[in-house]
Amino acid sequence: MNFILENITVEYLKNKLTDEEIFLREKGSTLPEPEWIAEYIATGNFEIIEREEETFHDPIIKYAVPRSNYKEPRRYDALYKQLDDLWHDINDGFFGENAKNGTWYSKIKDLKDKFPKPTS
Repeated sequence: MNFILENITVEYLKNKLTDEEIFLREKGSTLPEPEWIAEYIATGNFEIIEREEETFHDPIIKYAVPRSNYKEPRRYDALYKQLDDLWHDINDGFFGENAKNGTWYSKIKDLKDKFPKPTS
C-alpha cells in the first residue's frame, strides 16, 4: 500500500448515549461493511458520522489509517511481491518454525518491529 497523509472524509460509528466514536473507514471505501455495524445501528443507539481529518490513506483501494493510530504506517510490499516471496520460501522448504528464516517473514517482522502498534 502507498499511504498518503492528507485531509479526507472518514466515517466513525458514534454511540449516541456516550458520544464514544469508533473509527470505521475512509468514506467511499470499497471494503465490505462488517455485519456488526448494521447490528449496532439497528439498536438505534449508534449512527455513522462523517468528518474531514488528516489521515494516512491509500487512494487506490480507499483504505485509511487514523493518524492517531500510527506515527507512520507500515510500508508493506505490494501484495504480488509478498506472494512471490512466500512462494520462494515454500519452494526453498521454509515450513513450521523454520519459516521464520524465510524472506517474507523477515521483511514483515522488520516492519512490525520498526513500526509497532501503539499500546493505547
